[in-house]
Parts: sequence; C-alpha cells; structure tokens
Amino acid sequence: LTWDGTDASMAVNMCRTKKAFEDAKKIAAALRDPMLSRYNFHWSLSDWKYAGTAMMIRKGLHVSKIKHRFPGEGRGGHDPDGRICIATVEGIEIWSTYVPNSGWTTHSHSRRETWDKRVLEALKTRTATGMESISSRNSSSSSSTHPPLVWAGDLNVCREDRDASHIRFFRETIYSIQRHHQKPATYRNTGQPGVIPHEQERFREMLRVGNLLDAYRVLHPKVDRFKDFTWRGSPPAIGSLKRALYYDKGMRIDYTLVSSAMKEMILRAETCGRGKDREGFLGSDHCPIILHLKL
Repeated sequence: LTWDGTDASMAVNMCRTKKAFEDAKKIAAALRDPMLSRYNFHWSLSDWKYAGTAMMIRKGLHVSKIKHRFPGEGRGGHDPDGRICIATVEGIEIWSTYVPNSGWTTHSHSRRETWDKRVLEALKTRTATGMESISSRNSSSSSSTHPPLVWAGDLNVCREDRDASHIRFFRETIYSIQRHHQKPATYRNTGQPGVIPHEQERFREMLRVGNLLDAYRVLHPKVDRFKDFTWRGSPPAIGSLKRALYYDKGMRIDYTLVSSAMKEMILRAETCGRGKDREGFLGSDHCPIILHLKL
C-alpha cells in the first residue's frame, strides 16, 4: 500500500470500531507531515492490533519488487500476522520482519520453530538461484546471480550469550521468580525468549546459510553494556518503591544483517538507545537501529 491522502481517507472510512477509527485518524494525520511526503509507505498488517511491518521508501528510488511473503512461498497475499515486508530497491533485496516471540510453552516454541524453518528455506531458495553478486544490482545482471540482501527488524533472539546483559538471570533465575513458567526438561529449550539455546542455534544457522553478517558487530565487536541492547526492561514507576523485575537488564535482539559481499559497504551500524533508563527508546521497549551503506 502506498499511503497518500486518498488511501488515508479510505482507511479511516473502512474502520469498524471507534478505537480503530481513532487510531487510523492519528496515523493518517502523522503521515501528512510534509517531511514524510518524500516517501512511499508499504504495509503488511495483521488481522488484529498486534503485529505488522512497514517500509518507508524514498520517492525517486527504483523499486522493482514489493511482496509480503518469503522467496519460494508463492506470489501474492500477505503473511497472516503481517510479519514480512520485502522490497527490491536499487537492486538490493531488503527484508523487514517482525519475528514471533518464542514464548514459554511447547506450543509457542513450536510456532517459532515453524517460522525459523520458513526463513531457512527462503534463504536456501535465494542461494539456489546462483552466486550472489553486487553486480546483480544492475539491470543487465546474469540470471545465475541474485541481488545482495539486507535483513532488518526485531528478530527476537540474541545471536550470542554476550548479547544479553544478565544471561544467567534470563536462562536460570527467572524460573525461581516467575514460578508459573515451567522449566523445560531439555537445556536447549531453557530460558526466557531471546536466549533459548535452540533458537540461538537456528539463528546462527540462518546466518551461515544466508552468508549474512551482523552489521553492528562488524563495526562494534566489543561488548558495550551502555549501547548494545536494543530491548531493555522497564524502569520502576515514578514514585514506586517496588523494584522493576527487568530494570537494568537488556538484550540485543534487533538487527541489521547484510550479505557478506556488502561488508566493505557498511559505513555505520548503530543502536539509538542508551542506558538502563532507555534514553532514545522513544517510548518503546525497543530502540531504533540505523544502518548506513555506501552504494
């Protein structure tokens, strides 16, 4: 969906509840900001107010494809939860995804494993089309090559244990505090979502199969507890004497991943959040992240 004044009005008129109507009006008003008029908006939304992804693409850039399913999953339609936006912009394939949280139950673990299998198959489909080449950005590129990939979003997993502030707390201690969560029998499925060993293993396999680099760690190989973590727990409520369970704890679970062929093109990869009080988080528990490439 390219969002302009007509589409905004249509969206407001199609709302079926008062709350949805109010939300749509706020979005429509925000997107009328003159600065945003320089962009086209592409959305993939869930059927209920929970998940969704979007892309803002600067007008004037060449966009050859927009889709909302992974490579190899057929054409048309959206992911049911709106978790996928894929665009080929100036010859670079860009994935924006919101990965399902692994949750605490066998059922939610299974749902996440199913998602991860979809991603792995999509990466295999890409590599099966031939060698990856920066030259495939050109319209005259060979059919035996495919465009480089940039994959960004909330991927809901720590690549390594060092990407969590308090790994023992997240993987062990939490069960003695939140006793309604039953500790799995196998270590590979143990821990809070984000640091479950099995999901970490699957994520690293995706990086291997997709030949992808973690852009942030390329430029920031050393751990920095002040700026690494893209998700942080809530501070205590103002005036409250009650300790906030996750205060001063965080994970790096939002990423910009790039094809290894693009390593020398990485100019900047940053997190915008700082410190336990969530400076730069803009009201969310996740902070924005930035990737700047030399094209």
